[in-house]
Amino acid sequence: MPITLSAFGALRVKTNCIMVMGKESSVDVVSMRVEDGDKIEIDGICIDVIYTLRHTDDSYCFYTSGLVFTRDTLFIKGTSRTDFQHGSSAKAYDSLFKKILTLPDEIIVYPGITTKVTAPAPLAKKKPLTYVCR
Repeated sequence: MPITLSAFGALRVKTNCIMVMGKESSVDVVSMRVEDGDKIEIDGICIDVIYTLRHTDDSYCFYTSGLVFTRDTLFIKGTSRTDFQHGSSAKAYDSLFKKILTLPDEIIVYPGITTKVTAPAPLAKKKPLTYVCR
């Protein structure tokens, strides 16, 4: 079971953190719900919320000055499956090519799920490694 479903409650109790998920999520331990275009401010850092449908209907990326956290939208050498919980190949393609790959090439990508190569890298270096970008 993914952490979003199995450990959220315990993590929130232990750390007193705020749990942020998209408006589409059915998880009931969420503290804040977001949607595409929202901005989250944490200690003076503004984070843009980007809805990027991937293998679930609650997939988001988070972008801030020079950094993007892509979760399951863009891996080190690929992208995620689209056959889970309302995933869509067409919408996943649009999310990747119209939202993430249009960001500046110099931003650093932090994928949420990695392979053996885990170091974050500029988007320009990820494009040639990602099979869907070839």
